[in-house]
Amino acid sequence: MNQVQIGYMSRALLDEFHTTRIFPKGSNASFITLLPKVPDPQTLNDFRPISLIGCIYKIVAKLLSNRLKKVLSSIIDERQSVIDGRQLLHSVIIANEVVEEARRGQKPCLVFKVDFERAYDAVSWDFLTYMMSRMGFCNKWICWIQGCLKSASISVLVNGSPTSEFIPHRGLRQGDPVPVSILQYVDDTVFFGEPTMQNVRVIKTILRGFELASGLKINFAKSYFGVVGKSDQWSREAAEFLNCRIFSLPFTYLGIPIEANPRRGELWDLVIRKLPGKVADKLIRIQRSFLWGGGLEHRKIPWVKWKTVCLPKEKGGLGIKDIRAFNKALLGKWRWEMLQQSNKLWSKILDSKYGGWRSMVEGIRGNKSVWWQDLMEVTHDQQLNTILQDGTTWRVGCGDKIKFWEDSWSGHGEALKLKYPRLYRISLQQHKLIQQVGSFNDSAWEWNLSWRRPLFDNEIASAVGFMEDISQIAIQRHTADCWMWKAEPNGFYSTRSAYNLLQECSVEANLDEALQNLWKLKIPAKATIFAWSLIKDRLLTKSNLGRRQIEINDNICPFCRNQLEDAAHLFFNCNKSLALWWESLSWTGILGAFSIIPRHHFLQHQIGMNGGKRNNRWKCWWVALMWTIWQHRNKIIFSNKSFNATKLMDDALFLLWTWLQASEKDFTMHFNYWSTNLTIGTGKTSCARVIANQAGVPLLYVPLEAIMSEFYGKSERLLGKVFSLANTLPNGAIIFLDEIDSFAAARDNEMHEATRRILSVLLRQIDGFEQDKKVVVIAATNRKEDLDPALISRFDSMIAFGLPDHQNRQEIASKYAKHLSKPELDELARVTEDMSGRDIRDVCQQAERSWASKIIRGQVPKEGEKAQLPPLQEYIECATSRQEALHSAAANRKFAGSFRRRNRISSD
Repeated sequence: MNQVQIGYMSRALLDEFHTTRIFPKGSNASFITLLPKVPDPQTLNDFRPISLIGCIYKIVAKLLSNRLKKVLSSIIDERQSVIDGRQLLHSVIIANEVVEEARRGQKPCLVFKVDFERAYDAVSWDFLTYMMSRMGFCNKWICWIQGCLKSASISVLVNGSPTSEFIPHRGLRQGDPVPVSILQYVDDTVFFGEPTMQNVRVIKTILRGFELASGLKINFAKSYFGVVGKSDQWSREAAEFLNCRIFSLPFTYLGIPIEANPRRGELWDLVIRKLPGKVADKLIRIQRSFLWGGGLEHRKIPWVKWKTVCLPKEKGGLGIKDIRAFNKALLGKWRWEMLQQSNKLWSKILDSKYGGWRSMVEGIRGNKSVWWQDLMEVTHDQQLNTILQDGTTWRVGCGDKIKFWEDSWSGHGEALKLKYPRLYRISLQQHKLIQQVGSFNDSAWEWNLSWRRPLFDNEIASAVGFMEDISQIAIQRHTADCWMWKAEPNGFYSTRSAYNLLQECSVEANLDEALQNLWKLKIPAKATIFAWSLIKDRLLTKSNLGRRQIEINDNICPFCRNQLEDAAHLFFNCNKSLALWWESLSWTGILGAFSIIPRHHFLQHQIGMNGGKRNNRWKCWWVALMWTIWQHRNKIIFSNKSFNATKLMDDALFLLWTWLQASEKDFTMHFNYWSTNLTIGTGKTSCARVIANQAGVPLLYVPLEAIMSEFYGKSERLLGKVFSLANTLPNGAIIFLDEIDSFAAARDNEMHEATRRILSVLLRQIDGFEQDKKVVVIAATNRKEDLDPALISRFDSMIAFGLPDHQNRQEIASKYAKHLSKPELDELARVTEDMSGRDIRDVCQQAERSWASKIIRGQVPKEGEKAQLPPLQEYIECATSRQEALHSAAANRKFAGSFRRRNRISSD
């Protein structure tokens, strides 16, 4: 069954339920499984029942639930805070302030914390129907809910096997989306009132009546009763009457202790309390110990200041939250919510007790709750107060809440009385609201301004700008005024934006281009943090350890054993590391003298590449090679391993390959194919790649080292596996045998037995190809005369690549020595006569390496941009040296060939 069929069936099911309010048989069946509430359950009460409901019913239930959520806030009293759009902390604040008022004001108050017994299991369906009808739900909606409840069937899972089904007649299934939205039952339901026995009897009577009507029974044995401001004897008598437990302050409500001492660390809450200094120090100590790899008892050295670590990533930090600033941002939200929700119950209580948000900003600490004193202290913080004042402004609606002159509303970030002080002094409407300074004429708003006297000439120009400012704001008759947070596009306060503003005020740091690019890479976090430490020169190199007065055996580089180990030498300047970089640079064609400072080295490489995916891969390769060099350095020091350049490069390539597979959806190349097709060739190899790309098939690159083995028979098996792999590929493949003369030379008496066996396998494999497999074999050699005649006859065609002419040599040289002028490139093409494209590339690379070495040794002037790139003379010297090497190799081959011919003649 495909997705389209499932969609049609689901739509048909929804249409049927919408019309008939009946579910198909079995679609509303559920299983009940028991989850233990305690580690060692002994009785049935130690388990919690959970219903496993089918997905077909859940589709309908979720639709009803989402529609119901939109009206819950309008039909459920605001004292119930467990609803979308409300916060649990609002109820916590109300409870805290009531108890605080009773304690400080010597006003006795009873507190009765009620627990419902098996609320989901006992609720009456008739009660639900009655309540929905009283709340104004239509009959169709009520029938939908009844269809959800009455069509249910339940089976209990016993040891994983279901029992026979039974039909419920009351109660709600835990896990059903609809009933949970209808009535949200919370264990922490609290009654407050005057501590009189009459009130105690009334509460018990009301709860008993509620139990008879709804089926919800109060579990008095788990309920708690207490009194603030009255004798313990009276509390015990009332608790005995209710048959419940007695509690004393502080008590827990919705998971937060009420009337507790917030100065105690274990009772401190990040959201509603100011962060005590000792708590902050302890939290930061835990964070720092975790970051640097130690424990609270055995701490390691912090290599970067914690203030820097808390900076944003793009400014040189790790983006770890500064716990003190974050606490301020969280508490600042209370001031914002008091502005936004002035008509809510919790806000009205705070406004009546303390004067609201204005008292929070302008008032003094006195006989107030500890929570309110903390808010005042944080709000009086200069940075936070400035951010909250500058970051909030009025969004004008009908203008019935905004003071025309004294509030910020015109869009310029300051009140009109501050921008136009002379006009403010002569206004007769200094304390008026916007609504009182104008009126609607039909649908258009008109300003009615009043002045103490006529305006002077020097005030008229100011009045023109004043009128332009206020005329830009549209007054809307049917829209309420509200506050707006400038830092967010939606206009609502967010802790994240407030925290960022606090960080910008407290720390001045510029953007770090290198780290900006680094954090954008899709690589593991540990690799990114490693590269971050390297760029900031905070790795545990021997040089850095020595500066921290840490004893080490020696400070010599473990690779070359010649120079001091610091980041610049270990990763870039050491001969062995430098060779790795030159090899990787040959894949991309990037040439030039690179800095040995990690930050500059990273930036130089990303500038050298074009944008897009290739640039991202190159930056990932930079991190992968650095990471692998560091890992191999540690193995040499701590595991007594030896330096192996081939293994190091293979490990780095494999690491990069795993990152690319995880981050790029279209990256599907096999590692062996990908890792052997990195080099940018200039001759035969490049042609093979072009052919494979044009044909749209994989290229199986087979150099000599890929198949040769010291073990008997293994070389032939490896070669056979290459051809077998090509046969299994569905779309065919191209097998490229590079330097085939090295393992398929002409057969004579001096031919080694292993080479003879490889040649035999190769001849058989080429003959054995099936025509419909779309497999093509391409071989390359610079020594055709040495090939076996039988092998040559196996190939359908032979293509000879001539050496590039003068113009081609000039174009090839321009790809690698881009800084040279045209006359210089012409001279370089002249001295590289009889060289292939690869030879010209090698000449350019050798010139770059030689020049970089001279720069490092200080043999060239460092000032001026031209000193960073080699001059023409450096290329000519390398070309001359290359020519001599090529002529010497040709002479040796000629001598070896004549010697073999003479040897064959004499043997005949």
